[in-house]
Amino acid sequence: MTRVEEREWVFKIIFGNLFDSQMDLQEIFDNYGLDFNKDGFIYKSLSSYLNEKEIINQILIEELGKNSFNRLNKIDKSILSLSINEIKFLAIPASVSINEAVNISKKYAAQDSYKYINSVLGSIVRKGM
Repeated sequence: MTRVEEREWVFKIIFGNLFDSQMDLQEIFDNYGLDFNKDGFIYKSLSSYLNEKEIINQILIEELGKNSFNRLNKIDKSILSLSINEIKFLAIPASVSINEAVNISKKYAAQDSYKYINSVLGSIVRKGM
């Protein structure tokens, strides 16, 4: 599985987690038919996201404001959370993560959501997250 495919799986699982706050990684991997590999990108990314979800949400609230955060659709919230997690907690270069977030947005989100995703992430990174 390529890194792009792994990142898409992480996005899909984060999206699903917004509806069902499953915390057991083994169960998550089993439910999606993924290989449970503690050294793999999917495991590291999901583990980090689950541990840091409150901080990630706080970063988004500070950037967007509480009302806009609460109205943010779940697809965009999942993409933004994925990218913030990668940049802040997984040491993925911001340019790489933002580019991948834009690509995921073009594939899964509303037609022009990628512009919003790019703008929000760019602003967060410029402020030094």
